[in-house]
Amino acid sequence: MKPLIFLSIVFCAFLNITTVAQGVKFGIKAGTDLHRINGQPFESGFTFGYHAGILAEISLNKTFSFQPEIYYSLVSVDSGSAFSDIYDFEKVPSLKFGYVNVPLLLNIRPVKTLSIQLGPQFGLLVNNNFALSSNAENAIKKGEMSFVGGVQLNFLKLAVYGRFIQGLSNLNEVSSDSDIWKQQTIHLGLAFRF
Repeated sequence: MKPLIFLSIVFCAFLNITTVAQGVKFGIKAGTDLHRINGQPFESGFTFGYHAGILAEISLNKTFSFQPEIYYSLVSVDSGSAFSDIYDFEKVPSLKFGYVNVPLLLNIRPVKTLSIQLGPQFGLLVNNNFALSSNAENAIKKGEMSFVGGVQLNFLKLAVYGRFIQGLSNLNEVSSDSDIWKQQTIHLGLAFRF
């Protein structure tokens, strides 16, 4: 519940900032995610997911802008049989996670068409397929903090972005001392700004 309250406060602050700021552009975004969780029971390769959401870009000057976003992402992680075997869960070969994410990005524009993006991201797990295995339902923490770094190419109202998102939080609620689970995501997509 606490992560949901925090995300609500961040989103309200985002709305407040955007209503008073000059040079605000709103937009929509969508794309694909290549995703993995590092940890003993998970396969090492990346799997595909998708994301969609909204954004605002608040111009600070010609070089810097602030870009808060809120988006939903659905990711699937291959666990093979290891996850079920290690933690004595029923067989769950593929785990699906739905997150609401709020990145707070600083855009640095060395040239008009290129933005370098850096900042934190807060994520809230809103659904998963652990209901298939009742004793695994609470294996993943509900909230997560990550660091985002990437680039965005700007073409008038259209933007093409690529980001790397490194999870900073240990997601393991089963045995957090013995095995650390951290997410990594390659985030690729298109944004249209109004």
